[in-house]
Amino acid sequence: MTIFPPSGNPWRNPQDDEPFASIRRTAQGDHAIVLRPGADVRDLVGALRALPASAIFTDHFGDVNVTLVFRPVPGTAPGATRSPLGDLQPGRSNRIDRWIPTGPINRPPGGLPSEHFADAVYDSLTGVDLGEHDHTIIRWLARWDAPTVTTVASLLRRARRADLPPRLL
Repeated sequence: MTIFPPSGNPWRNPQDDEPFASIRRTAQGDHAIVLRPGADVRDLVGALRALPASAIFTDHFGDVNVTLVFRPVPGTAPGATRSPLGDLQPGRSNRIDRWIPTGPINRPPGGLPSEHFADAVYDSLTGVDLGEHDHTIIRWLARWDAPTVTTVASLLRRARRADLPPRLL
């Protein structure tokens, strides 16, 4: 079986509902990223975003499914994570902002390039503490269509700007 999908018939949905890239903690406290055939760069980058910023690559194993092992650096905060847009991506939000409506949406928005789906959601959550499951849901959401991702990103941004009564904060 080839890893490349047949022309005009991509197979991006896992048949057994397992994600293409997943993260688990080992008994030793390491972070293991498991990549399955069909994973693309977006899957890998999404998994890498969930790792602590101080984690270092230490090992790999596997044949068809590849596992990359990262170890937290001793002495760093256990919950320290990368900024949502990555440490090396300053100013990325300016390119995304133009695609995200700032007011009520009355029809499905379009135009947001698919390579920016996850970034649009992460940018809308800047400053919010995120856990591993949060990152999993953001990666899942980033696989939806442009109108859905754009609307969710817009809703998140508008909710953050809303003048909420103190009892709702």
